[in-house]
Amino acid sequence: MGALVNGLHVQWRQPPAESATGPAAVCRAVGNAAAWSGRRCGRRAWARENRRIREEGAVPGPGRLGPVCRPVRVQYGPLAGIDQAATMTPDASRQGSRTPAAPPALLLSLGPLLLLAALLGGGAAPARGQAPTSDVFLHATWHAGFRPESFGPAVTLPGAPSYLVDNYLQNGNMYVQNTSLKEVEEVRFGGHFTRYWGFAPRTTIPAGVTPRWMGLALAGHDRPVGVLHSDQWAVLFTERDQRHFPVKPVSLLAGRAVAANRVDLLGLVEPPAGPREVHLWELTEASLLRVPFGVPVAGGESAHACPGPGRAFYLSVGQTLQHVSHAGVAGGPASVQAIPLPAGMGAIRQLAVTRLVADAGHCPGAGDVVLLLDSDQVHVIPCAGAAAPAAGLPFTASLPAAASAATGRLVVPPEAAALDQAYGFLYFLQPGPGPAGAPMQLWRAGVQAGGLAWRRLVLPPGHAAPGHLQLVRLRLNRAQDQVGEWALMADKDLLLESERFGCDTDGSIVCDGPAGVTGSARGWACAPGRVLSPFVAPGQLCADCAEEHYLDRPEAEPPFSAPGHTCRPCADSMCQVCDAHDCLVCKGALLLQPTGPGGGMACVGACSGGFTRQGGVCLPAATRLDVAHMAAAGGEVLPGPVSAAEVTGIGATRLGVDPATGLPVIPPVGTEPRNVLLFAGAGADPVVMRLEDIGRPGKPAPVPVRLFTATPGPQVLAMTELGPMLDSAGQLVMGIVVMQESGWVMVTWLSCQPPAPGEGCTVAGPGTPGFFTSHMLPLAQRLGERHFMLMDDYLMTSIIQADPDARTLDYNWHQASDVLPVPGEWVVQVLGKNHVGVGPLDLVARDDPRWWWTAGGEALLPAASWPDDQYRAVLLPRGPEGAPGPGPELVLVEDTAAHAWDVVRMPGSLAPVAGTRTHGGRTVRQRLGMLPDRPRLGAEDAPDARVFGVRLAGGSAEYPSALVLLSRKYVAVSVLWCRPGGRAAACVLLPAVRADLPVELRLPSTGPLWAEPVVHTPAGPSAHAPGLLVSVLTYAKTMGPVYVRLRATCPPGTVGLGCRACDAGCAECWAPADPAACTACPPGHFLAAEGGTCAGTCAAGTMPGSGPDAGACVPCPPGTAGPGCQPCHPTCMLCSAPGDPAACTGCPPGRLMTPGGACMELCTGGTMPGFGASEGSCVPCPASCLA
Repeated sequence: MGALVNGLHVQWRQPPAESATGPAAVCRAVGNAAAWSGRRCGRRAWARENRRIREEGAVPGPGRLGPVCRPVRVQYGPLAGIDQAATMTPDASRQGSRTPAAPPALLLSLGPLLLLAALLGGGAAPARGQAPTSDVFLHATWHAGFRPESFGPAVTLPGAPSYLVDNYLQNGNMYVQNTSLKEVEEVRFGGHFTRYWGFAPRTTIPAGVTPRWMGLALAGHDRPVGVLHSDQWAVLFTERDQRHFPVKPVSLLAGRAVAANRVDLLGLVEPPAGPREVHLWELTEASLLRVPFGVPVAGGESAHACPGPGRAFYLSVGQTLQHVSHAGVAGGPASVQAIPLPAGMGAIRQLAVTRLVADAGHCPGAGDVVLLLDSDQVHVIPCAGAAAPAAGLPFTASLPAAASAATGRLVVPPEAAALDQAYGFLYFLQPGPGPAGAPMQLWRAGVQAGGLAWRRLVLPPGHAAPGHLQLVRLRLNRAQDQVGEWALMADKDLLLESERFGCDTDGSIVCDGPAGVTGSARGWACAPGRVLSPFVAPGQLCADCAEEHYLDRPEAEPPFSAPGHTCRPCADSMCQVCDAHDCLVCKGALLLQPTGPGGGMACVGACSGGFTRQGGVCLPAATRLDVAHMAAAGGEVLPGPVSAAEVTGIGATRLGVDPATGLPVIPPVGTEPRNVLLFAGAGADPVVMRLEDIGRPGKPAPVPVRLFTATPGPQVLAMTELGPMLDSAGQLVMGIVVMQESGWVMVTWLSCQPPAPGEGCTVAGPGTPGFFTSHMLPLAQRLGERHFMLMDDYLMTSIIQADPDARTLDYNWHQASDVLPVPGEWVVQVLGKNHVGVGPLDLVARDDPRWWWTAGGEALLPAASWPDDQYRAVLLPRGPEGAPGPGPELVLVEDTAAHAWDVVRMPGSLAPVAGTRTHGGRTVRQRLGMLPDRPRLGAEDAPDARVFGVRLAGGSAEYPSALVLLSRKYVAVSVLWCRPGGRAAACVLLPAVRADLPVELRLPSTGPLWAEPVVHTPAGPSAHAPGLLVSVLTYAKTMGPVYVRLRATCPPGTVGLGCRACDAGCAECWAPADPAACTACPPGHFLAAEGGTCAGTCAAGTMPGSGPDAGACVPCPPGTAGPGCQPCHPTCMLCSAPGDPAACTGCPPGRLMTPGGACMELCTGGTMPGFGASEGSCVPCPASCLA
């Protein structure tokens, strides 16, 4: 037989035969580390000590608690660890053996006599509270609240998690749980509640009046019903007119929502000249009417009330208890049933109605009444007032010895109407002695044979005196249904027990417990060598290494995904941030220099001989600083079918074009952009151009694509793509998002069925766009195949998620100036331009409140940051493309009033490659150079420059990428240098190189800026563009499409990022050490007409050129051939050999080409003049001809 207690499935069994040391117990190993009693303990020692204490029921050192109760053997289900005190038996060696208590569900099936015996332990004396068992330690979640203030009371609707409301009325809000546990299950970090809707009254509060309010649960309604009231009036939150009580003043005792516009109120009327009496009213939007009912309250008596199931209340007056039910004003007088109480029980100090013993199926019309008595006892009446109680007889139990009903209180248990199953626990809170705010004591009672068994709950030090302690129901793991489980909330933080918090299973943390305390205000701390980094590794809160440590793991394995992953100290003791090979950030003013073991980065006080300082790093003096330069910039020339002047916008695309139909081709999932989409204005199909054709002369004409049934408007500000992705039917799906100058955002869905997995397909026809409008900035950023972002002019960013099955979009608003994708489905968010956070994309896309505590702080910024600093975020690739490596480096480009290009770099790896890097000390400031004017990167004001990162061609680990600033008038480039031979993590930005744009390409100081650029990094060297590192295509309304090309800066005879030598036979080349890659030849040699090779003479049919063609071979002029380009025979117009009448390749007018290569006036025998394609030649006569 089993029972569900607080979400914990307990298999009830008889205990095994007991030995002299007591019954056996199931315990789980602990894998933590901490300091206890002034000595350092390893994880195994800590685990052994915790296990011994749990199994022996002892507390180490002086001050032992003496005899304690130990658990019988139980079997825990998926939610184990919520509570283990439900079945406790005293230690056999001290108190003797006792049969374990029956569970609440089993008690419901007992007859009255058996139930009485079970509840009273077979004796006739009143039930007593059991002696307290061993302490239970609680641990606070990290920033479990959405806001810094404490929440108001929770409102729990039937079958749903709890709602929370504000503690104040003006501009109040209601908060709901919005944690996406299916995507990210971690609940110990971040918030659980998101602002849902305003929860504030519409009425005007009279001056000098401080009203109170209620939030009342309503079954079937998605929000509580609010009631504002004073001692003179009451009003629904939705109404303006206050409804006055007929007799005043009134102290409301309880309320029950009947409908969204109808509430029952029970209150104590205390007129100055009349008797005190409890009245019942029905409040609607139009009236406040009294239900015929009244219970006198003598002077000095107290009255308490709670709602019960249905339209009913439980009311206590003095030492009496009544069940009051009614059918509203129209139903006539209320029905009152007196519930008997034991004689001499004492005064009632608190009343609660819950389901402590009886579930709703056994007691549908009533609840279990819990009374706190001034005799320091708790009296429980199962299924109180029911016509046929099925849950047993009442019982009385004492409070713990240190508890006092005069000063303490019961933590309000869950309301009966919110429970289907019994919640078999009570909590008692005892304020500490002395002034307010002294540490409190908290106990929890579980229903036991003979009454209640109390256990002391040890509050975390930072929550020893919570202003508001309450029970809330939350979903705390992805396996739960929508109802969730009950947990304590202290102000804004959840308090979870050790097992529920993961103290036994999360090796990245250590927890307060019987073996010792951590000294942390939250009752737990990161393990030695670890720092807080949630969401990186499942089940680990501190999945990052502390400063002066690095994570030792195989490169291809996710962090802390295997037992061997270990945080190790940096090899250099002066290093603050390091990896296994290099120091990345030195302590204090020390500098990095590649003179450590194996050429790794080490910390030095000053640069050694042969090294020069650049950006806080001592680089070898031979290091090239001018790695790249702007080689060309110009207006993009299009050979048709549209001209550059007709282009109205651009964007990178993954789409191809089917040559037979002109329809879009969707590539397989995972395809990167290969083309540029050029919009050609309203009514015209866009055209597709290959990325490698950016800025290339002689390119083929772009290809029109039948993409839309209705083309975009006159101007396209930005575009991005969703997909390719697969829907549930296996179709490939893409979404094309176009931002138009008109303010409309156009979304077009395309889909097709691929012939086989991993292949693309052609759509059946153009897509029909849908539209939505907003005041958006010209920025559309792809975040993944299913996510993108749009930003408006209030710096509010829409994170939009696609549903490929429904072909719909879902969005959430965030305040952000940048959201950048990080490998592993994470993002970097710059919040308000001076707050930077890193976290899972799923959290930000779903408006998960846990994200706010990842992105809401300034932890990623330098320690010396001041509030006026504003940043734009850029990710710079590191390491060879496509190879495992450290991931991109985050660079924050400062947007200040100075005419300087200042950045803040974050050396090391971002999560999920490593951890979230939450410490400002891990950043490095660097000045890249001075600029002609302030950068003005936006987005609060109209920007004057765009800053972005580009990967450089060549796959170099030493020069993997560059930071580019594209201004209205110039281009600035800073190349990222990484230590050769290393892991490509020890990097520094080289001094910036700046070049002015041609005068005809400069934008005016006002008006639109350049569009978001389309970037192409060549896959390898190309004869068409020697030394090309990257091509950038952008667009401006006044300029049309404009390209910028960056090339490697190399001395003659070398090429590429490394300036590697050309083949000895070449003076210049497009690929190193390749005799067929020459672009210029040494003196006395000529470049072949088809390019690539150098020779001392020109090949037949070519001759040395002159002027611009000097040093190269050019084709012979018409009428010449052979070496030296000698004249053809006079009968030939063109020839393959000079002076040979049979070497003609073309004939002058009036002559015919014979099959033998001669030009004749008449065709010879057996041939005839051809026609059509053979015109001008002699062709064989047909077989039917005689001549």
